[in-house]
Amino acid sequence: MNCNHPPAPRPALSYRFMQALMGPFMKLAGLSCRHFAELCSAELDRPLTSGERFRYRFHSMMCRVCRPLPRQFATLSALTHCCVDDSAAGSPDPKPESLLDEAARERIEHSLHAAVAKGDNPS
Repeated sequence: MNCNHPPAPRPALSYRFMQALMGPFMKLAGLSCRHFAELCSAELDRPLTSGERFRYRFHSMMCRVCRPLPRQFATLSALTHCCVDDSAAGSPDPKPESLLDEAARERIEHSLHAAVAKGDNPS
């Protein structure tokens, strides 16, 4: 599938400047964005140690790009647990085709094709 999305905007000059100055130090200290994502994931599974909590809080103070990440991880985890709980209860997942009648599927498919042809973002 070919996506015709515009390229992501460049981060603000202040963010790029901070990354240039602080990036190497943050990477050596285990405070990079990749480390922060790992800490966000670990936080869902277990309590963080005091050192991890310090790195977590320090990075979230310094990097505004990563601030929404814990909320996104929590939302994703809640959605996953919801799906797992429903399927574990013995109720089979309904097929997407069974939720809509044929006419509704055709209308949706036609709208998506029209949006793609027009260049709009269908999502």
